[in-house]
Amino acid sequence: SAYNSGAGANNTVYAVALDVAGKLMVVGDFTLFNGVTLNGVARVNADGSVESSFNPGSGANGSVRSVALQSDGKVMIGGLFTNYAGTNINRIARITANGVLDQSFNPGGGANGAVLAVAMHTNKVLVGGGFTTINGVNQNFLARLNADGALDPGFNAGAGPNNAVRALAVYTNGPNAGKIVLAGDFTSFNGTNRSFVARLNGDGSLDDSFGNAAVNGSVLAVAIQNNQVIIGGLFDTVSGANRNRIARLSDNGLLDLTFDPGTGANEHVSALAIDAAGNVL
Repeated sequence: SAYNSGAGANNTVYAVALDVAGKLMVVGDFTLFNGVTLNGVARVNADGSVESSFNPGSGANGSVRSVALQSDGKVMIGGLFTNYAGTNINRIARITANGVLDQSFNPGGGANGAVLAVAMHTNKVLVGGGFTTINGVNQNFLARLNADGALDPGFNAGAGPNNAVRALAVYTNGPNAGKIVLAGDFTSFNGTNRSFVARLNGDGSLDDSFGNAAVNGSVLAVAIQNNQVIIGGLFDTVSGANRNRIARLSDNGLLDLTFDPGTGANEHVSALAIDAAGNVL
């Protein structure tokens, strides 16, 4: 095979992202990747080998759960770590394509709980997880940070979700451009019933045009397919219909009956992607 990662990661991989150079950023619980010491973060060439210029030093001192790429090649990471390469930084950080901590991104005290999802929102970064404060400011499970790491006061989610956010996706084009899909363990958003998945306007307010899909279990992954939303997770019904752990929601937030995965998945779905042909992976 043209892709050979050798021994690969020696522990769980939670997320991967393809960077502007066609290389993979890989994050997780591993301490070795193909025999090279890489704590929680690795950059992998197209053939599966470790990128030799990627040198994160001691890397993350705890689990890295999420990754998002900036257009300039820098990398946002989130997780459970409290230190990166010898610098104290709580659960959200930005690194260069070579693995060095970007000191120009300063989230202050950072998140007080796990950061399980990160996504770019133009030149800002959305973070979701199990936290309730960012840099000492109340932010329930969801926040947006400016490019310098400071909280963005222009993003106001009110009381936000009532439980953890595990996945985020942003519409990049079409009539919903700039809107945000979030998913996780929550059952309401800012006091309005939303079962495990919701759509927000770009300012953090709830998008009322995307209704309550009545999912009956946690949603762990989301992907945007045109103006529809693919969800994966622990659920087995959506909008009252049987859907085992994968489903598609229409632009109004309700179940799209034309997407029928049959008996679906027999275990949880924790990652989703849409390929260039529009197929769901």
